[in-house]
Order: sequence, then structure tokens, then C-alpha cells
Amino acid sequence: MSESLLPNQASTLEQTLDSVAARIEQVPVPLATLWDPWQCPAQFLPWLADGLSVDTWDSRWPEQVQRQVIADSVPNHRIKGTVGAIKQSLSSLNVSVELHEWWQTDGVPHSAELLALAHDNLDPQGSTLLTPKLQAQLWQNVAATKPCRSQIRFSVGVRQQSTLSLAAGANSLSAQTGQWSEHYDFSFSPSSTHLSGAGQSLSVSTPCFRQTAHMQLNSGVWVADGMAITQLQQVMMTTV
Repeated sequence: MSESLLPNQASTLEQTLDSVAARIEQVPVPLATLWDPWQCPAQFLPWLADGLSVDTWDSRWPEQVQRQVIADSVPNHRIKGTVGAIKQSLSSLNVSVELHEWWQTDGVPHSAELLALAHDNLDPQGSTLLTPKLQAQLWQNVAATKPCRSQIRFSVGVRQQSTLSLAAGANSLSAQTGQWSEHYDFSFSPSSTHLSGAGQSLSVSTPCFRQTAHMQLNSGVWVADGMAITQLQQVMMTTV
């Protein structure tokens, strides 16, 4: 305890408050840990994000995403207004980015086309992967890091991949590939995969994602040693 600086005529209340306040000096304050996004206690992450000027934040994100966003904040501010900053800010949210600038596509000067493909729904309460909230967060990240003069045609979508295996003598395999384009309205229905024939026939169909969006389905099929494996990749996009 440090020596008191109160005058001799200090009241009993003042002396008590001085004695209690002196204990603050004995409270350990691990500054190195509190300012480290990978070691900071989870309950303090929102304050650390504010202290490091994180542009887009949601306390309902998974903890790993929160820590990654904080860790990337200072490096992103150093290169703000560049293609690298846009890609890095979206990568922190586990999003794949394809960006083409105007000089690569013979477009209007200071314009760009950006496709962001999400891999996870960052909102645990979301009923679908590509929620309007997630789209808004992705666009906020782009708007916060892009050059002010640049106009970006921003497309956002979701990429999913699943593997289906059938062993013990598959005799036949059929896969369907479809592509269509409609108006996007954020309504989704679960995808479905059907098996029939008790190991004699494998049929894969994709009447999935009944929402009105541009969807592209690519199917690849391999058959070897009596085992059939099919991989499905679904991509859908809309322009914001």
C-alpha cells in the first residue's frame, strides 16, 4: 500500500476510501494479454475490437471469427483502399473473394466486379446460410475498405460441397446438372438427395434452393473398384 497523501484533518470516510482505493494497485492488470486478440478473455473482445477500430462487428459471431477480425484490423488499416484490404477483410469472415478491376475487364475507370462466396453462416440464429444480415455485413466490410471513388458491382453467394459414397457393388449411377436464373428473394428450402435400388442404382437429384437466384450446379462422378462417389458444388449469386 502506498503512503497516504491525505492531510491529518481528513475525515474517517476519506481515510477509509483512501485505504480501499490503495488496494487497486495490488490488482494484476495483464496488459499484454488484454491487447492480444488470441489471448484476451472472450468477454472483453468487444472492447478490444473498439480499441483497435474494427470496422464491422457482431458479438454473435463465433469466437474464432471475432478474434480473427480483431487480429486483422490493424494490418487492414495499413493497406485500406487496396484490393488486398478488401480480400483480407472478407477472408476474416471465411469468405472466398473473386475481384476483377476495370482495367482487367475493359470496364468503366475506377470500377470493379466482386464476387464473395460465403462458407459459413456467422449468425447461429439464422435459418439459412446466405441470410440478408450476412449479406449486409459483407457489403459493410467492402464499403469500409474500398477506395471512396471506386464503384463496385458486388455479388454475394454461397458455396457448398458434399460427398456421397456408395460401396458394395453399385451397378449404375446417374447425375443431373441444371442451370437456371431467376429473381432473388431470400427464400430457401433444404436440398435433397435420394437413393434408390438398395445398392443397385444410385440417383442424385438437386431440386434444392427453391429461391429465385442464379444457381449453377456442377457434378463430377468417379467410379472405381465397385465404389461410386459423387461430389456436388452449388453456387448462387445475386447483385447488391
